[in-house]
Amino acid sequence: MPEYLSPGVYVEEFEIGAKPIEGVSTSTAGFVGVAEMGLTEGLPELVTSFAEYRRKFGGYLPESYGVYRFLPYAVDSFFSNGGSRCYVMRVAPSDAAAAANSAVPRGVTLQLSEDRSSGDTLLRVEALHGIDSSSVLTLERLRADGTVEVAEAALAVSAYDRAKNEITLAAPLANAYPHKTSRIVVTTLAGSASVAGATLGLQALSKGDWGENIRVRSIPASQASTQIIEIIGTAATSTQYRIKNKNGFYRGAIVVYDDGADKQYRRVTALQDDLITLSSHLTGDAAVVDLAVPATRTLATCEFSLQVAYQNETESFANLSMNPDTPNYFIKVVNNRSNFVLLSSPYAAPADFTRTDPFDMPTNSSLSGAKLWITLANGNDGTVSGITAADFKGVDNGPGKRSGIESFADIDQISIIAAPGITDANVQLALVSHCEKLKDRFAVLDLPENTQKVSAVQAHRNLFDSSYAALYHPWLKVYDPLEKREIFVPPSGSVIGIYARSDQERGVHKAPANEAVRGALALKYQLTTGEQDILNPAGVNLIRAFPGRGIRVWGARTCSSNAIWKYVNVRRLFLYLEESIDEGTQWVVFEPNNEKLWGRVRATVTEFLTRVWRDGALMGIKAEEAFFVKCDRTTMTQDDIDNGRLICVIGVAPVKPAEFVIFRIAQWAGGSSATE
Repeated sequence: MPEYLSPGVYVEEFEIGAKPIEGVSTSTAGFVGVAEMGLTEGLPELVTSFAEYRRKFGGYLPESYGVYRFLPYAVDSFFSNGGSRCYVMRVAPSDAAAAANSAVPRGVTLQLSEDRSSGDTLLRVEALHGIDSSSVLTLERLRADGTVEVAEAALAVSAYDRAKNEITLAAPLANAYPHKTSRIVVTTLAGSASVAGATLGLQALSKGDWGENIRVRSIPASQASTQIIEIIGTAATSTQYRIKNKNGFYRGAIVVYDDGADKQYRRVTALQDDLITLSSHLTGDAAVVDLAVPATRTLATCEFSLQVAYQNETESFANLSMNPDTPNYFIKVVNNRSNFVLLSSPYAAPADFTRTDPFDMPTNSSLSGAKLWITLANGNDGTVSGITAADFKGVDNGPGKRSGIESFADIDQISIIAAPGITDANVQLALVSHCEKLKDRFAVLDLPENTQKVSAVQAHRNLFDSSYAALYHPWLKVYDPLEKREIFVPPSGSVIGIYARSDQERGVHKAPANEAVRGALALKYQLTTGEQDILNPAGVNLIRAFPGRGIRVWGARTCSSNAIWKYVNVRRLFLYLEESIDEGTQWVVFEPNNEKLWGRVRATVTEFLTRVWRDGALMGIKAEEAFFVKCDRTTMTQDDIDNGRLICVIGVAPVKPAEFVIFRIAQWAGGSSATE
């Protein structure tokens, strides 16, 4: 209770009556299957369009993938038939491997920005990283395969112009060097720095050949440059300096002092306001101070930027540091944001980073498309034929570390799930078991493509007895954009899209049947009414072609032997009601368990079910005929109350589909009496 200690007027908010229950989504799908790329462990990825699927998981798969090729076709069909969002988890063979480069080059390799001819002494380059008047270069002209065609070594630098990124050589070139196929290797670095030690490791974010098409480009960068305006202490020994502008400098940064002829590299060990402390004294003593405008002697940070390119997408990460103690540490930045690569550091612990120069940064060395890049190799899609049911079932290594079907336990929003084209009984039973265990989702199952005989269809159907699953047959003929021909695909993707479309247009209580299948050109088999007379009561939903009405889903039954749960829409309506009430009444937990709370619970559930009834999901011309809600002394004993149990009993009368429409017609003699 609030305390009132001083006289005055107090205004307080409090809650009375019912709290609204918001209905949960019923059209969010989950798909598990083989894809070109994508993580195989962790949380399933949300996809809201097929274009987004292609960015995250790759495109259509070739015929060599066999029965495992249908995930992208199912997702495409899902969106074509009215779906709007789904979660996808990739399955990959156990011997699949991610493309990698564990020996990314370090030091400095630069590219010419203009063609050079024999006799030239002036080089224009992309950056002057690692170059001063003491540097020595090797200039190489490369063939298309990346091998060296012509090279000139021991090229001494006599001067450089940082404003124009120009290098003046001590002697003229003996050969011509086109900038698109040439590179400069700095063999003697500025400041007599060394390239000893490892640089970062690079790996594709997920397994597969796709990673070999990733191109990474390292670009020298500097996020801050200023002048030293005062030496703090003795000019001949001090390591502390006052700088003109502190913005962009940070503790742990590698910095370069450049006087226009020579460069010195240090590390920032402390920074307070405009006072900067370096790892060692700068040679030059008092001469490092520069008060001129514009500056002729500068102190600048040394970072690098990464460009990660895959197909038509490019990611950019600016001003990265190799120092684990800095806020722009490359692992923190890139690994948290990149959709394509995962980086590793050569430093096992922050204390291992002892460098005072920037030459452990990655450098480009491989020529591709007239640019120097860092490339990846040894990606492997694995042996697709070696995929087992266990790969689809997945393993439960705890939240965020699950794989296969198990990973969908982390996504509460999913209400429909499928493994498109996978008709292995072990996988399908695992899918059904997953739905029965969580009790908030429904499985859509495919039958084997070449199952035509009624007896074979029945044999596969008899493997299941669950109200949390439905079977659909036959497969659909669609156009394959990859192979430029027509192929047959499993119906589950299209059917789940129809579920979503029907839910959005009519509601979850409407049976998702008598709905046109968009994108389907024909059926694998034309099953007859006589054959459906046998399969429909058994719980097999056929897809049929009708002249003038197209291809339509012509069944709405679950795989349950219990007549109460034989209709798909009834089971899914109850999933919707149960999940909505569950999520909408979490506020009740730990409230005082008394008549006041019971009344609020009754009112809350009653208002929700009234809305559901008005939407047409329940029977009855009055709400009292559609449902009842009891939460009082008749639903719980004193023992229940003493043990913290609040029991609310709810009964609903769901609408059932008009599966058999019967018109009885008789002859009637007009004007005479007629009896029924």
